[in-house]
Amino acid sequence: HQPITRSEIEGIRGVSLSKGTLDALLELNWIKPGQRKSTPGNPLTWRTSDTFLDHFGLKEISELPGVDDLKNSGLLEKDKIIFSDEDIE
Repeated sequence: HQPITRSEIEGIRGVSLSKGTLDALLELNWIKPGQRKSTPGNPLTWRTSDTFLDHFGLKEISELPGVDDLKNSGLLEKDKIIFSDEDIE
Protein backbone atom coordinates (compact mmCIF):
# COMPACT_ATOMS: atom_id res chain seq x y z
CA HIS A 1 0.00 0.00 0.00
CA GLN A 2 2.67 2.41 -0.92
CA PRO A 3 3.62 5.01 -1.57
CA ILE A 4 1.06 6.29 0.92
CA THR A 5 0.22 9.68 2.43
CA ARG A 6 -0.30 10.47 6.09
CA SER A 7 -4.05 10.94 5.52
CA GLU A 8 -4.28 7.55 3.76
CA ILE A 9 -2.52 5.93 6.73
CA GLU A 10 -5.02 7.56 9.07
CA GLY A 11 -7.88 6.34 6.86
CA ILE A 12 -6.65 2.77 7.01
CA ARG A 13 -6.05 2.87 10.75
CA GLY A 14 -9.29 4.69 11.48
CA VAL A 15 -7.53 7.11 13.86
CA SER A 16 -5.26 10.13 13.56
CA LEU A 17 -1.54 9.59 13.82
CA SER A 18 -0.06 10.91 17.04
CA LYS A 19 2.25 13.87 16.66
CA GLY A 20 5.73 12.57 16.03
CA THR A 21 4.74 9.09 14.83
CA LEU A 22 6.18 9.56 11.35
CA ASP A 23 9.19 11.34 12.88
CA ALA A 24 9.89 8.31 15.09
CA LEU A 25 9.58 5.90 12.14
CA LEU A 26 11.85 8.15 10.07
CA GLU A 27 14.42 8.30 12.88
CA LEU A 28 14.43 4.49 13.08
CA ASN A 29 14.93 4.49 9.29
CA TRP A 30 11.82 2.30 8.93
CA ILE A 31 10.24 4.66 6.40
CA LYS A 32 11.59 6.93 3.71
CA PRO A 33 9.97 9.78 1.82
CA GLY A 34 8.44 9.04 -1.55
CA GLN A 35 7.29 11.40 -4.25
CA ARG A 36 4.64 14.05 -3.75
CA LYS A 37 1.16 12.95 -4.78
CA SER A 38 -0.54 14.74 -7.66
CA THR A 39 -3.58 15.73 -5.60
CA PRO A 40 -4.56 19.05 -4.00
CA GLY A 41 -1.82 20.14 -1.63
CA ASN A 42 0.69 17.73 -3.20
CA PRO A 43 1.09 15.67 0.00
CA LEU A 44 4.33 13.81 0.60
CA THR A 45 4.14 10.04 0.34
CA TRP A 46 5.99 7.51 2.46
CA ARG A 47 7.55 4.15 1.64
CA THR A 48 8.83 1.27 3.73
CA SER A 49 12.62 1.12 3.94
CA ASP A 50 14.92 -1.87 3.59
CA THR A 51 15.85 -1.38 7.27
CA PHE A 52 12.21 -2.08 8.22
CA LEU A 53 12.14 -5.22 6.11
CA ASP A 54 15.46 -6.41 7.56
CA HIS A 55 14.27 -5.76 11.14
CA PHE A 56 11.24 -8.02 10.63
CA GLY A 57 13.08 -10.63 8.58
CA LEU A 58 11.24 -9.90 5.34
CA LYS A 59 12.79 -10.14 1.90
CA GLU A 60 10.29 -7.96 0.07
CA ILE A 61 7.34 -5.69 0.73
CA SER A 62 4.87 -8.21 -0.71
CA GLU A 63 5.44 -10.39 2.39
CA LEU A 64 3.62 -7.85 4.56
CA PRO A 65 -0.06 -8.56 5.31
CA GLY A 66 -2.73 -6.65 3.38
CA VAL A 67 -5.54 -4.56 4.86
CA ASP A 68 -7.98 -7.48 4.58
CA ASP A 69 -5.52 -9.73 6.46
CA LEU A 70 -5.22 -7.14 9.24
CA LYS A 71 -9.01 -6.74 9.46
CA ASN A 72 -9.53 -10.51 9.62
CA SER A 73 -6.93 -10.86 12.37
CA GLY A 74 -8.65 -8.16 14.45
CA LEU A 75 -5.77 -5.68 14.25
CA LEU A 76 -7.96 -3.19 12.37
CA GLU A 77 -11.63 -2.63 13.11
CA LYS A 78 -13.68 -3.51 10.04
CA ASP A 79 -16.13 -0.62 10.45
CA LYS A 80 -13.36 2.00 10.71
CA ILE A 81 -11.64 1.28 7.41
CA ILE A 82 -12.12 4.02 4.84
CA PHE A 83 -9.80 2.66 2.14
CA SER A 84 -9.81 -0.84 0.74
CA ASP A 85 -6.81 -2.67 -0.73
CA GLU A 86 -7.90 -1.63 -4.23
CA ASP A 87 -8.03 2.07 -3.29
CA ILE A 88 -4.38 2.36 -2.30
CA GLU A 89 -2.35 -0.16 -4.26
